[in-house]
Amino acid sequence: MALELTDFDVADYIATPEDAFYHLKGEIEENEPPFLAKMLDAVLRARGGAENLAVETGIPALEFEGLAKMDDAAIRKLATRVMEAYRRQLGSPSQVA
Repeated sequence: MALELTDFDVADYIATPEDAFYHLKGEIEENEPPFLAKMLDAVLRARGGAENLAVETGIPALEFEGLAKMDDAAIRKLATRVMEAYRRQLGSPSQVA
């Protein structure tokens, strides 16, 4: 019996701002820039693109353009800003681990 593989897209599992927060938080803590860039892209796709993410986070949509060309520091900074925006939505820092 052959092993059947299916496509996996983490964006399918980011349904809420809380999901986005914890996925970004985990990747920031891992400190692996290529994976952080992929997670930020997944959050963008899951939350409906740059325009929707801009509404949710207050970060201008233009800042999400060129994600693939950003250096590691710029990706980390943007991901941290998105994560912090979601943290504010979810409650005080003591309520969100």
